[in-house]
Amino acid sequence: MDSQKTVKKREYTFLEILLIPFRCAFVPAIALLIYTVLNGLTPIMQVIVVAKIVNTTISVVKNGESISSVYLPAFFMILLIGYQWMSEGLAKFSQSKLNLSVRAAFRTIVTEKIARLNYKHVENDETWNLIKRILQKPEDQIAGALLNVMSLVSLIINITCILALILTYVWWAPLLILGLSIPLFYMASKSGKVNYDAEKLYLKMIDDLPQGLDTPLGKIKEGRSTLI
Repeated sequence: MDSQKTVKKREYTFLEILLIPFRCAFVPAIALLIYTVLNGLTPIMQVIVVAKIVNTTISVVKNGESISSVYLPAFFMILLIGYQWMSEGLAKFSQSKLNLSVRAAFRTIVTEKIARLNYKHVENDETWNLIKRILQKPEDQIAGALLNVMSLVSLIINITCILALILTYVWWAPLLILGLSIPLFYMASKSGKVNYDAEKLYLKMIDDLPQGLDTPLGKIKEGRSTLI
């Protein structure tokens, strides 16, 4: 099936943008989703398995339990280590396949859309600056949006599991950690917006430079112009 048929030519919401990679490359996207969930669960599973190994070893030494009781948690630890060794390579392979499929389906549509724009949009500085930002590897922006959301989901799963584990031993510690984390998350969100605005201003300054300027910024402008 032609991958371009999986992407309709219309306006998209944020959720629909996240679904584009699944329409273009369903299997790699699902593989990355499974990797995201397992990646969030792996750290807490390692903590639990290590604690089980330590407690079982202590029982073997102190209480004379059979040493075979250590084999099962040790086997699970080997599985976790093996998963960590292999999962990163498989995730990179799935990510590359995802990027190629989204590129084949999405870049052509974006190029055709821009080619049909009215000339007034090309003459408008604000509109043209936005177009040029979109033209810089739009397929990477689509795939990157999904990967960033998956990374956030993995982080949330990881944090939730750790807080739940801490809650079983010290009930007030997770509340303290959340109370300290919320202001940090807010500051990170504000700094991300500031960085985005600074990048927009930087790109606008580059675009306003005259052509043929023999300076480092002039060379950056020439390099950007080759992408359009």
